[in-house]
Amino acid sequence: MAKYHFEPRIVHIFMRIKKQLKIYLAQELKKHLKYVLLGTGIIIGLFWYIHTNIFQFFATVPTIGIEMQVPENNVSIEDTFTVGLRLTDQEVAATDVFIEYDSNFVSYALEEGAETGISQLPIDYFSMPPVKEEVIETDTSLKRLHIVLVSWNQIEDPDNPFTQLNFVFHAKSEGVATFTLLKNELQFVGNDSQKNPIIFEINEETVLTKSVQIGDIDQVTPTEEITPVPTESPAVTVTETLTSTPTLTETPSPIITQIANPEEVQLDIRLRLQGIVGKPVAVGSGISMKLSLISEDKSNSYEQDVLFQPSDSGVLTGTMILKSAYTGPLYKLLIKGPKHLQKRICEAHPKEAVGGTYNCTKANIQLKKGNNNIQLENIIILAGDIPEQDSVINAQDIVFIRQSLGSKNVSDINRGDLNFDGIIDSQDYSMILNALSFKYDD
Repeated sequence: MAKYHFEPRIVHIFMRIKKQLKIYLAQELKKHLKYVLLGTGIIIGLFWYIHTNIFQFFATVPTIGIEMQVPENNVSIEDTFTVGLRLTDQEVAATDVFIEYDSNFVSYALEEGAETGISQLPIDYFSMPPVKEEVIETDTSLKRLHIVLVSWNQIEDPDNPFTQLNFVFHAKSEGVATFTLLKNELQFVGNDSQKNPIIFEINEETVLTKSVQIGDIDQVTPTEEITPVPTESPAVTVTETLTSTPTLTETPSPIITQIANPEEVQLDIRLRLQGIVGKPVAVGSGISMKLSLISEDKSNSYEQDVLFQPSDSGVLTGTMILKSAYTGPLYKLLIKGPKHLQKRICEAHPKEAVGGTYNCTKANIQLKKGNNNIQLENIIILAGDIPEQDSVINAQDIVFIRQSLGSKNVSDINRGDLNFDGIIDSQDYSMILNALSFKYDD
């Protein structure tokens, strides 16, 4: 094999080129490595965001198993029996149950003088007495049993969660008694993986209505069919009646009502919130509330977020300024606090004998140009509809406060500190239980 000999100068040039090429490649690799690492970081970040947010958003809410249980055999008149709810698949922290029944055939234990009509398994899983146990009248023979229960315990076997609720009824008269779970009102609350209260989904296939035969009659005795005997129709005599031509009357001219020009109006409002008896400490720059002023015929309405300032007496003051408002109509005022049920006010100086009971329907607030004093310190605006607000106090709100007892965490306080004293405690829990009697926004 032939050997090649290079001049020392050529060898030197070649070595320099080789060295420069290695330096260049190292620099390029270092420069592109930054982009590779940056891209890898972005991909990892996107994966984390999708996993923790997007997947959670599209994830289905856990479903709870509900089996409604009633006696299979006939129930004798004057006997007692139970309607049961067997709850499976989820650990339930609170329930808000509505059962509709026909009072023509049955009555609930409370109506018969019992202290309670509830029994449960596991025993003492839900706290007793219940948060709410009431029979609600309607305009018909149908009544509604409303039960709210909260648990302070844990299921012994979390892999196979199970609770049983039984409600005692009394058989009154013969017939078919139907019991219906009102799905739109029904709530079973537990916790998600982050220990936040959630409302479990109810399976679409859940049977929400069951019937019980009261008395010994299993079916209605058929009545004897009577064949109608045709009869001859009587002859119809037609009598001609003469009528006179109506006299035309002149149509009156329409009356034109003069509409007043809009005025600048200021509402100086004083009010009280449930649980605040002195100057609260955890209100920051004040308590913001949504105010809606609506005329009786709904032709005029004004909305505004107003910041209320507390005083040492617990009374809060705020001002609603309307640059252009019609003063002719009568108005009603709606007030929605940040953790409160909405209150409807129909007069400038309302009063109530028992806190939270003031109620009205007909607007009677007369506005005038300039200052208008709206003195609401003689009524109470109830707390309990906590963020995210849905216009109702429900089991989810109760469970959040119960699970947050003792918390001074800022996000918890912003949501569940009902009396603004800087901590979620037994006072907040008692407040929401008391307000549950009213439950809904006005």
